[in-house]
Amino acid sequence: MLADCYFEKASYEDAYYYYDLAAVQAENDSVLPEIVARKVTCRLFDHQYQEALIDLLSFSKNRNGRQQWQFDMLFGITYFYLGDYHASEQYFLKSADSSQFQQVTNLNNDFRQIRHIEKRYNPATSRVMSIIIPGSGQIWAGDYRNGVNSLLLITGLLSASVALTGTLSIFDSFVIVAPWFQRYYMGGYQKAYEITNTRQQSEKNKILAHMVHLLNQPAIR
Repeated sequence: MLADCYFEKASYEDAYYYYDLAAVQAENDSVLPEIVARKVTCRLFDHQYQEALIDLLSFSKNRNGRQQWQFDMLFGITYFYLGDYHASEQYFLKSADSSQFQQVTNLNNDFRQIRHIEKRYNPATSRVMSIIIPGSGQIWAGDYRNGVNSLLLITGLLSASVALTGTLSIFDSFVIVAPWFQRYYMGGYQKAYEITNTRQQSEKNKILAHMVHLLNQPAIR
């Protein structure tokens, strides 16, 4: 009960601690899979994906049909966040009702969509684009505001450098403009990488949410 309370308060580390105590003191092995599933859920909410996988792999006691379904789902989610989509797909397919052809087809399509997302929102590509044309990587990732701002800033700094050469030496104009140019130019392509990576993760999370919802439908359980 303490673990459940901490879980509801989103204090997952404390919840995990009390679930662990409950697992040690459990007198009935039939409840252990449920407790371990809750421990793993705490790990997932705390973004401790490797630790969640260790908890799953280290539990070998018997499970009933519903508990096995829970474990397959947790394996699928954990491998998804670890980036092992092949393993994740296998566990999600085990969780599905094989008689529901459309549901299995939807799962396969979702995992194909992930590969498309990784190509569409490739952080390395976005960074290279912003190195060549400042702001283009952010625009490509869908962040038009930051992309246009980056392009205007770099263009303005280059224009200022050219204008200063009319009154100052090339060296002096370089010394004045270079620190600002370096800051915004380097910051721009680094930001492009971060924005695209965040966008990619967001799109993947939408697909994961769709798959979990799909597999939680009553007809699938």
